[in-house]
Amino acid sequence: MAEVDGANPFDGATDVSHSTAFLVLDSLVEEGQITEERADYLKERFKDLHLRVLSIYKRDNLLLKRARQLRTELDTERQHVQSKRDGAQRDDQEIQKLKSILIEGEKELTALQERESVLQVEALEYDRKKQNYVLEKEDAMAAEEARLQPRIRGLQEEINTMGEDMKQLVILYESLLEKQKETKKSEAACKDEILNFTSTLAHAKQLLHNVDREPDRVRKHIEIVMHSLIGAQKELASVEEHIVAQDETISKLELKQANRDGEVEKAKAALKKLQEEIETKRKTLATLNTSLEVEVETRQTFQERLTELERLVKATKISATQETDGVERIQREKEKAAREFGLTEQATDKILFEQQSLKEQLLLVGKDIDNVERSIVDTERRIVEAKKDVEVRTKKLLSEQSREKEFTAKANRVLEEIHEAEDMLEVKRKQEDVKRRELAAMATKHQNANRESSREAGRVVLARNEHRVKEMYFREITRRHEELENRLTALLELFHTVKRERGQKAAQIQAITQKMTEVAEKTKILENELEVLLRESALKEHELAKKQRQTHDLTQTCLLLRLEKSKQCKTLECSTEKEQAIKADVRRLNADVAMVEDTMTNLRHMYETAVEGRNQSGVQLIDRNDELALLVEKVKTQDLALHQGVALTSARSEEVRRLKIKLSDLQRELEICQKTLPKVQQMEEELARLNEEIDDERWKMEVVERDLTDPSNLQRYRHIETVLPLSVAIETTLNAAAAKASPTPGAADTAGDTNVSAATAAEAGATAAAADNAEEANKIMVGLGPSEEHIRLQARCQDLESRVNAINEKLREKELILAEVTELSERAGMQAEAGREHTLNLAKNVNQCQNGIRTKTRQIMATISELSLFQSSSIQLQQEVQHLEEIVAQAENRLAAGEAPFVEAEEEYEKEKDRDRRYAELIQKNREKLSNTTQGVKMTTAEPRPNAYIPDDELIAVPRPYGTFGAFKPTTLSLRYRTNTSIPKAVMSTAHPVASASRKEDTHSQRKTQQEAVSSGRSQIRLSERSETPPPKTHK
Repeated sequence: MAEVDGANPFDGATDVSHSTAFLVLDSLVEEGQITEERADYLKERFKDLHLRVLSIYKRDNLLLKRARQLRTELDTERQHVQSKRDGAQRDDQEIQKLKSILIEGEKELTALQERESVLQVEALEYDRKKQNYVLEKEDAMAAEEARLQPRIRGLQEEINTMGEDMKQLVILYESLLEKQKETKKSEAACKDEILNFTSTLAHAKQLLHNVDREPDRVRKHIEIVMHSLIGAQKELASVEEHIVAQDETISKLELKQANRDGEVEKAKAALKKLQEEIETKRKTLATLNTSLEVEVETRQTFQERLTELERLVKATKISATQETDGVERIQREKEKAAREFGLTEQATDKILFEQQSLKEQLLLVGKDIDNVERSIVDTERRIVEAKKDVEVRTKKLLSEQSREKEFTAKANRVLEEIHEAEDMLEVKRKQEDVKRRELAAMATKHQNANRESSREAGRVVLARNEHRVKEMYFREITRRHEELENRLTALLELFHTVKRERGQKAAQIQAITQKMTEVAEKTKILENELEVLLRESALKEHELAKKQRQTHDLTQTCLLLRLEKSKQCKTLECSTEKEQAIKADVRRLNADVAMVEDTMTNLRHMYETAVEGRNQSGVQLIDRNDELALLVEKVKTQDLALHQGVALTSARSEEVRRLKIKLSDLQRELEICQKTLPKVQQMEEELARLNEEIDDERWKMEVVERDLTDPSNLQRYRHIETVLPLSVAIETTLNAAAAKASPTPGAADTAGDTNVSAATAAEAGATAAAADNAEEANKIMVGLGPSEEHIRLQARCQDLESRVNAINEKLREKELILAEVTELSERAGMQAEAGREHTLNLAKNVNQCQNGIRTKTRQIMATISELSLFQSSSIQLQQEVQHLEEIVAQAENRLAAGEAPFVEAEEEYEKEKDRDRRYAELIQKNREKLSNTTQGVKMTTAEPRPNAYIPDDELIAVPRPYGTFGAFKPTTLSLRYRTNTSIPKAVMSTAHPVASASRKEDTHSQRKTQQEAVSSGRSQIRLSERSETPPPKTHK
């Protein structure tokens, strides 16, 4: 308040010493119409009144300043509220972003769940496949064992029969050797029949030539059988490799299943983590939604939720279209599966046809073998007959030409050729054994082919059963599709109902907005009323200034009247009658005063009615606030209803997602069935095996070519010795024999024996060389041009290669798709992991924003309460100002009418008269005391010591200082009493001389006089507070 008083613009108006009122009072004092005390009193009263008016002005100015400050604070608070509203909108946007992030997280969760379900289904499928493979393997092993046992037994019996045949052939060979020895002994007797033997020998050569031709044809048939046998052995090896590959695939599938189990556990752990994070996010979002429901504008939330419902309906429509597309896709895949099933049936028909062709070939080969065996029997019979003829003829020739040496040599040569023919026959028998073994291998191959055909037939039956199961699945999917369509129609109906409810809610929102606008208009009206009140206060200030000027004029007139009154006071003693008339006028004026009091009471009643109206308006405003709170509660209930609708739509979306997952499972099962139909792995393994065999054959061919083209290889050719003619050979042998023969018969016999042994040795060497040459010729004949089966296998290899290439292309496409899907899933997982910190930061920011919003709302409520308090205080001050203005107006009206400003003024005037009389008596007493005390005392101009006193007990008045044990220093009056006391100047002027001169008086009397002065000052202050102007004098 001191600072306000120091900065007060009315400081210069407090000095009224130069005013006209003071000049008039001074002139009246000079004229002697009034006393100085009365003039001082009137001056003090004028000062008090002037100060009161200035205080009223100051207070009005303070009120205006306070109102301006409040207006600026209200504007700042409005701006603050607007900024908070903008912040709330930004928070709403952030909440929407968080909701979108939550939706994305839920989508990722659904994708992971779908992936988990797919992995579980794949694991189950792999288990089922594993069991099927194990069962197939056991069945195949058992079937092969059951089928191979009779074949093995037949082969063992055939081997036993072939051993018996070989034993018989050895016995025959030994018998022939014995016969040959006998013929050698009978060479001497066969010389005579040598000529006949030549003819028979030519015939025998011809027969041998024919025999040589027939084994060539047999050899060709045997080579064909050998090729078929080799092919059967290769197929058996391929079947075994296929079984080994199946075992490897089963082990790989087990490893994959173990890996998948680990991945499933990891996915479950990740899924649990995601569920925990999503639950925390849901909790945070729930808190956010509950805390921010009050700040969110209702209309925007309704519109956004309606748009979300429309999006959900669109999403359901899109999902329905996707399901229809999926059904169509399933139909197409079903057709594709039917086509592949037809292809598998064609493949099985081809296999059966090939089996039948193999059977026919085996029958033909058996017939050829029977023919060959018959031809062999015929040739053996002919050989036996020829041998018999030769023996007979040799006997005859030896008997005729026993003495001719040339005949012996020829006979030896013929015998050597016969031995060579026998060796050739033995080689051909060995080849027949080899062919028989090849036939046995062909039979095993035939059995394997039969086994594979039965297996393929079983698989065809399984494929048909799976096809039936897929048809059942397809029917169930169509039924589910119809159910989904029904649900979609129900959802559309629900959407239409929600749309209708949205229209109703929009109408309610419009009604609420209208009410809010009405409330805003009422607030604007109140603001306008406040501005009107401020203008009225300014007008009142202007009128107050006018009233001040009027009071100044009235004071001037009052002075003139007082001059007249002073003139009339001189004639007051002789005008008693006029005084009585004046008293009657006074009574009349008292009646008027009573009337004015009645009007004042009426005005008070009017003021009370105005206050009651204000209170009613306040009550109505509180009612409106309650209505607004009720409307806000209704909006909250509608928000809850909308939340429930969103929950229902989310449940429907969950059902749609589950159906999609089931549809994807069915599609995956169809794909698995499609994969199981074509035997890609078997084809690949057969292709790899055939490529390896081709590489081996090429390597063998390169080795043979290298051996044939290498000049340093001595084994690439066989040296053939020169053969002499038969006659020359016989002559040379006979000559040698004659030259070596001794004259003695014993020597001749010994020489004959040695020649026979040498001849037998030469024959054995020749037979061995002939056997070697025959084996080489057979080897060369075996490696002749490709057979028909080889060409057919090459065509089949090419077909398999083309199919394998097509399957490899499909596999590459699927691998690319799988790589893309894994990359996308990894990318989504990385995004989800990277978005965790961001979501946590967003949640923290949202919590901070919520706390800020709460604190700001509390501050706003506090400022609103302060504003309401200021408003009530301003209204109260305005009422007080109005009351004071009414009092001032009444006083001015009384002064204008020549009456006192209020009713108690006359009584106070009488009291003032008594007080003045008492003051005069007191002054007279003080003067008398001074006159009594100043006798014999010298006057001094020295000031009394402020820190000393004169004791009463001592004769000599020596001043003593105040101490700590008695005669303490009296306390001076406070500033309040020194400034505000309006003691007359006479009293104050006499107080100091009394204190200075009467040193011998009792201090107790001094204190009593000071207390009386203070009490008189306080009473005077009370009178000044009650009365605003001095009492008027009566007119003459």
